[in-house]
Amino acid sequence: MATLAEVVYTICWNATRGMSPEQDISALLPVAESLLPTVFQKVGELAASNERKRSLLKRTKTLTLSNGTATLSDDVLTAYLEDSTLYDPADTTKTYGWVRNWIDFIAPGLANQPFSNYGYYSVSGGVTFAQREPGELFDPSAGFSGSMTLNIPCLPVKPATQTTALDVPDEVLNDIYEIGSEMLRGMLLTQASAQAA
Repeated sequence: MATLAEVVYTICWNATRGMSPEQDISALLPVAESLLPTVFQKVGELAASNERKRSLLKRTKTLTLSNGTATLSDDVLTAYLEDSTLYDPADTTKTYGWVRNWIDFIAPGLANQPFSNYGYYSVSGGVTFAQREPGELFDPSAGFSGSMTLNIPCLPVKPATQTTALDVPDEVLNDIYEIGSEMLRGMLLTQASAQAA
């Protein structure tokens, strides 16, 4: 694992290797750090789109539901909810299935289907998570309240401090180095050609 400071330094060092004239890496550190949200987004999307790497991004999120709904954090890749797993830590015998279309999730007929012993979950507007208990109809005023656990692919998250380690597997860390270095090097080359013109 590498700390945030080490990640930023490595991106700068890789981006400036072989460049002439020599670049002052210390001056580039804030620039590289400002690129991290974009780098994390690109790395996350590329890894998630690769079925062999997608599991490397999976994180376990504790959702606090009120009447069956919660707001997902920004790092959750909602496009990959079909690869997620939801469970109730207080009763792991319950099974929940993902419903892609919101209209299908709120439809009253879903609770009367052959699999009515299943609970269901869906997302509205990309951030509003909702779940239904097994055999229950959707009711936004009287749903489940409590904690649920969602395991889902997520973007890497920037650590709070420079000395905190980035929580990603080495395969994803290598992608962060590569994509971050490419982005920074592209910025430096564009800047150099603009100054030369």
